[in-house]
Amino acid sequence: MADGADVPLFELLLTVFEEVWDVSGTDMGRHGCTDIVAVPPATAAGTEIVLGHNNDSDPEGFGPDKVVLLFVAPDDGPDAMIVGFSGTSPMVGINSNGVTLGGNQLRHRDVRAGVPRIMLSRAVLNSRNVTEAETACLNKRRGGAYNFIIADGQGNAIDLEGSATDYGRFVPGKDGLMWHTNHYTHREVVNQEILDQDDIQESGYRAKRAETLLKANWGKIDKGVMAGILRDHAGFPDSICWHDHDRGKTTVFSTVIEPNRRTLWLALGNPCESSYVPYRL
Repeated sequence: MADGADVPLFELLLTVFEEVWDVSGTDMGRHGCTDIVAVPPATAAGTEIVLGHNNDSDPEGFGPDKVVLLFVAPDDGPDAMIVGFSGTSPMVGINSNGVTLGGNQLRHRDVRAGVPRIMLSRAVLNSRNVTEAETACLNKRRGGAYNFIIADGQGNAIDLEGSATDYGRFVPGKDGLMWHTNHYTHREVVNQEILDQDDIQESGYRAKRAETLLKANWGKIDKGVMAGILRDHAGFPDSICWHDHDRGKTTVFSTVIEPNRRTLWLALGNPCESSYVPYRL
């Protein structure tokens, strides 16, 4: 990455911010995301797998004007489409192997010096399959972790709820559904939680709303239905499509991805106010 950007390695590391914020005690409750996944039998006919992601952040520091879409073609790895903020590693993306990345910000007690979590995201998109991507996320020298959502074009999907030293693993249920927001739910790592109750309650509301909408659309979920869920305003302003500018909580971009079609739809800003534009590898 440093070679590609023609900057020194340690200058590149200045883009690492979550671990610094966690250690300093800076409020990360204002940052969040909602991720939703559907595979058969939850999907509509002709849809093998579809993932939705709303990226919620402070619009002043990480607004839509900072969002970039990169097409990357390394000499020694798969091509990739990467969505993130200018000067940082990916938040969301898909590579030419169909490996797809989504995920959510988590705050955990055991943050430490080590491989930054944002670098693990980039490693996922250098993987050949879900198994390799999972190994990348669980790097034993990691300094922290997100909740990683990983999928591929064969309909495989996993959710890794991580911290620096622990993790829990989810897969879609028999109904073909999976969702996650910004608090710990897996019994293996729930003790890592350091969000206050207000933020847990808000994250829990988005998770419950995502569950409700997914189940209401069971058997019919495709990219259009997924986009509709990501535009949902129940509980406004603390909704899946987030609008709370007063507290610096706003959806700054939204994506829908179909891994088997190597296609990513990107909407800048609140998806209720913008269109999803398709990009293909």
